[in-house]
Amino acid sequence: MVGYDNFYIGGEKMSVNNEKIKYEIEKLFTSKRQRYHSLSFSELSGLIDAEIERKSLKKICRNLEEEGIIIIDNDRILNPSHYNIVAGTIKIVRTGEGRVYPEKEPRKAIFVDFDKTGDALDGDFVYVRVAKIGRRGRPYGEVVKVLRRKQKRIIGEIKKVGRKLIAVPISRSNLPDIIIDGKEAKPLKQGDIVIVEPSAKKKDLWHINGRLIDVIGDKNSSAIGTKIVIEKNGFADEFSSNVLKEAKSLSSDIRKEIERRVDFRNLKTVTVDGEKARDFDDAVSIEKIEKNLFRLYVHIADVSYYVKENSLIDKEAWKRATSVYFPDYWIPMLPMKLSSDLCSLNQGKDRLTVSVVMDIDKKGEIIDYRIVESVIRSDERMTYTNFQKVLDGSDEQIIQRYSNYAEDFKLMEELCHILKEKRRRRGSLDFDLPEPEFILDATGDIIDIVKSERLTSHRIIEEFMIAANETVAEYLFKHSEPSIYRVHELPDKDSIDEFNEFIKGLDFDLKPIGKIAPKNFQKMLDSVQGLEIEHLVSTVLLRTMKHALYTTKTEGHFGLASKHYTHFTSPIRRYPDLVVHRILKRMLNRKKKEIYSNNYLKQLEKTAAHSSEMERKAEDAEREVLNRKKLEFLKAHTGEVFDGIISGVAEFGFFVEIEGYYVDGLVRMKSLKGDYFIFEADKHRIRGRRSGITFRIGDRVRVLVIDVYPERGEMDLELLYDRFDEFISLNKKRRKKRSRRISKRRN
Repeated sequence: MVGYDNFYIGGEKMSVNNEKIKYEIEKLFTSKRQRYHSLSFSELSGLIDAEIERKSLKKICRNLEEEGIIIIDNDRILNPSHYNIVAGTIKIVRTGEGRVYPEKEPRKAIFVDFDKTGDALDGDFVYVRVAKIGRRGRPYGEVVKVLRRKQKRIIGEIKKVGRKLIAVPISRSNLPDIIIDGKEAKPLKQGDIVIVEPSAKKKDLWHINGRLIDVIGDKNSSAIGTKIVIEKNGFADEFSSNVLKEAKSLSSDIRKEIERRVDFRNLKTVTVDGEKARDFDDAVSIEKIEKNLFRLYVHIADVSYYVKENSLIDKEAWKRATSVYFPDYWIPMLPMKLSSDLCSLNQGKDRLTVSVVMDIDKKGEIIDYRIVESVIRSDERMTYTNFQKVLDGSDEQIIQRYSNYAEDFKLMEELCHILKEKRRRRGSLDFDLPEPEFILDATGDIIDIVKSERLTSHRIIEEFMIAANETVAEYLFKHSEPSIYRVHELPDKDSIDEFNEFIKGLDFDLKPIGKIAPKNFQKMLDSVQGLEIEHLVSTVLLRTMKHALYTTKTEGHFGLASKHYTHFTSPIRRYPDLVVHRILKRMLNRKKKEIYSNNYLKQLEKTAAHSSEMERKAEDAEREVLNRKKLEFLKAHTGEVFDGIISGVAEFGFFVEIEGYYVDGLVRMKSLKGDYFIFEADKHRIRGRRSGITFRIGDRVRVLVIDVYPERGEMDLELLYDRFDEFISLNKKRRKKRSRRISKRRN
């Protein structure tokens, strides 16, 4: 039996014996049969059926207290329920008052007056004693102990108040200002962005002492927004000295390993990536072995050869789970020695890979495949731009430079169209949403934002990677091998009903989505293609869909209309891909199938869940930085006029997406002139009571940029259509024109 009990899952491990003792203590205070109200450590030690040092016993008890199961009061352990004490998360509002949401019954909030919050900060996990029941049965209490700080590190802006320098938290949480010790404050100046550690006790309701940990930089520097997001999310942007030391010790001598691998070094092979790509984990080759039969090779860097299970590098990679990419910064999952050197498929270098070799017919069906450990040598480091120029024949110098690969690139283009058509037939979705591309100067400041172009060369590599991922997933499923899959669940019916209501309010002749199936989603995308509302409808439709995640069960991929799907093609930047590589290599090298322990399977599930969580965290951080960068750019255009489209309506106003920049600003209801406007939620619109003018999602407007707040992710706009008859006429004409276009398509 193969257990793989050393498979790293992260976190601090507690011994089996200590887990048993922890469970016994919990039973003593929660069991209905034998529930103790108060025990000394000596008394507790005598009740436990195991020998344990007092130091270890206290550590276990502190762990139980943090979970809200017991209270430690000097040398005694108390049962919270006996003393009318409840554990929960406190939310503190601007007035200083709080509400504690009990962990077991979060809907039954306990109200806390501003002078009863104790040392709690917004978001802390606390113990609250219920003191009285007020009007309407509302429970009131006071915080008796902070169990866990939500924010052990707070980001603040240094401001001078009298003779003191204080750090004002930049987040929207209602946190007190932090007073920094005089010695630590000496080198600081107003406007510095700092990281501080709050003390355990408050100085007063609005202030707390703190220790300076680090200075991030000046609030006006171009990179400050990215640095703040990195700190706020707890991303480690540097590797420990021990991890770097282990990476440095890895040998680049692979001569012996090459001897046992399939040698593809004589095969014409290229990597295709963006101009600014920092690592290359995939390469492709192609042959036409018969008239209607292609042989596609997808070579992926064999990271698992260097990153061994449970090594220091592996543990760090597990924690990070993914690389994080910002416009002006990059946090890799692996040290540079690996990500940009040993594992990267650099031009002209022998590199170890795992290759998926697929024979594909003219209908896009994979009629045969094999997965092998291999060695390659990339002939060219292609960019998407140059690849496209060869395909288009638009640049004579580039065509001449890559003339040796022109025939291969044409074959790749032909196969790409075949694979794309196959996916289209089965209902695979293609959200071709425009994305902004930042043009930065040498200092990292944005000088322009342009629409990034999705080229055929992008689609070629995308199709090839999808084919490889599906093939590997099919192989794993066929052999009933425990693994990590990429799953995209069906959207909820409620989300689809909301979307159908949304398109009704657009005044277009669009058919609602009926049965929840990928093909019906694609029909909706096709129906708005080329129209002014294409981006808006595509964005709202995308929001109805669930986020793809990692799991150990293969449940299909809705967006790709795939029965089985996994991530295999990016092991340099995604931990699940590295795990899949290890599993594949075990399968390729074993003589008989292993029997896996329950512990291994549970650890695999934990890795999948952790990777999903970290991926979502990285995506949110990347989105926040992108939005901030766009707002920083538009801040320099305060007072200028832009065209836009209404992207959302609410009781306080409507949001406008600025054309070409894909960022929203708010036109506040109170700023609308000439009528009294009301929000009609059921019709997704704002309407003037007297004039009847309406503002709906999809309406085009012209706005003035009033104020921009990049640090808060907000922008205030003002509508420029003072003559409402002009606005009504303009949008009525557009709606009729769009409806006619849609009707013509159907006929």
